[in-house]
Amino acid sequence: MMKTRLQVKRNPRLIGRMVDGAYLVLDSYGGNLYQLNATASFIWGILWKYSSIDAIVKRMVDEFDVDVKTATKDVSGFLKTSLKRKLLVASAP
Repeated sequence: MMKTRLQVKRNPRLIGRMVDGAYLVLDSYGGNLYQLNATASFIWGILWKYSSIDAIVKRMVDEFDVDVKTATKDVSGFLKTSLKRKLLVASAP
């Protein structure tokens, strides 16, 4: 499980664009293109304003018909995968 105090931001070397309701994220250095699903696109879209897991979870609960447990699982999964793939980087609180 991820620490809820962790704060993240988009990796500044990546290019992300919304296309047909989903984000496409290009890592031109690694030569990878990622198409984010609806949940991941929502999280990616709010990372400019919200960087803590708790804040992202709260926004998901407020925006969608989802409970805190499910939102926490979804957010943690996205953040873990995105940090591993270097789509996101840890940031100072």
